[in-house]
Amino acid sequence: MLRVSKVWIFSIQIALVLVAVSLAGSFTDVQATPTCTSTIVLPGGSGVKLDSDLTAGVCVQSQDKLYGNFNLAGLPTGGSVTFAFSTVGGVDQHLVTLSNPFMPGNTYTSGYEVAVIEGGTFASNNFITQLRADITQTVGGPTTFTETPTPAPTTGSINFSKTGNVVTGTFVDNWTPGLTSDLVITDTLTTGPGSDASAILNTIIQSQQIVSSPEPATLELLGIALTGIATFGLCRKPRL
Repeated sequence: MLRVSKVWIFSIQIALVLVAVSLAGSFTDVQATPTCTSTIVLPGGSGVKLDSDLTAGVCVQSQDKLYGNFNLAGLPTGGSVTFAFSTVGGVDQHLVTLSNPFMPGNTYTSGYEVAVIEGGTFASNNFITQLRADITQTVGGPTTFTETPTPAPTTGSINFSKTGNVVTGTFVDNWTPGLTSDLVITDTLTTGPGSDASAILNTIIQSQQIVSSPEPATLELLGIALTGIATFGLCRKPRL
């Protein structure tokens, strides 16, 4: 009768766990990106595009950010989107400004997706860590603004009102470094009485995450090796 050693059983369990962890790590690194049939590359990362140019399948590349899946049908006609890039205190900041002829007493919706481009001429392991929002308004209100990103932030929220140029509420989302390199952003703007609101402003902050954990391929190989050792042990004939 074949006797199965507890050591071999334990080895198989460890091996299967390591293989599962390696595969999970590989899948975590894969994130959705905007769907692009054509891409507009902005020299220096800055430029202005009309809302009417940003139709289905059109993407915009600003430095290492790829914008796409624009949903601007809920905005007034004749608007534009300004993309800009700057480095402040050694931190890369990407600015997106949706300029439109908003009218008082109306609700407008909009959205887009932004993803970090990695590899090639760009650094790896960059992740989005913060999203800030504001609206341009000097008089009127209260005007309310909510912004819902996916995935949800680790901390913070964007839900504020603005009377004149005075803001009440929250306007910053934060993500744990290493959590996401892709955001789907949805906005809702409701202009108040006498509002001269003219733009929605987003600032996207990123940071580089230093990866010190074993590579998934290393874990997978170790798991396979342990499985092989355990299998060899099970196949050995017991001594008489």
